[in-house]
Parts: sequence; C-alpha cells; structure tokens
Amino acid sequence: MHKYRKFKIILIFIIVSIFLNISKVNVNANTNENINFKNIGIRDGLSQSTAEVIFQDSRGDIWIGTADGLNRYDG
Repeated sequence: MHKYRKFKIILIFIIVSIFLNISKVNVNANTNENINFKNIGIRDGLSQSTAEVIFQDSRGDIWIGTADGLNRYDG
C-alpha cells in the first residue's frame, strides 16, 4: 500500500507541474505588445551564443543568463 501512495504523490506532482507550465505559456502568449528584436551573439560580447534566461530590469537593462555566466546588455 505504501508503494501506491508514493506513486500517487509523484503523479500528482507531475500533473500540477505540467498544468503550471502550460498556464504560464498561455499568459505570456497573450500579450499584444510590439516587439523589436535584435540578434546579439558572441561577437557582440555575449559569453555564449545560447541563452538560458532573459530578464529586463526596471532600468531597461537586459540580463542574459548563459551556461558560461551572466551578461548585461544595455542596448
């Protein structure tokens, strides 16, 4: 009986995680903002060409997290 209880808890955790990820994607996909995108890479000073995380702070700086470190881009 103990084995099935552990399985149910893991299954519930997986289902909740999937639901939270799907709802997060839907919220981000419904923005109606104009987006101006410029591609930056290693030649522009980025420590690696693949970004793991991108965040814009209140001053307008864009922080790019890569496997090799954290980069600040001020445009």
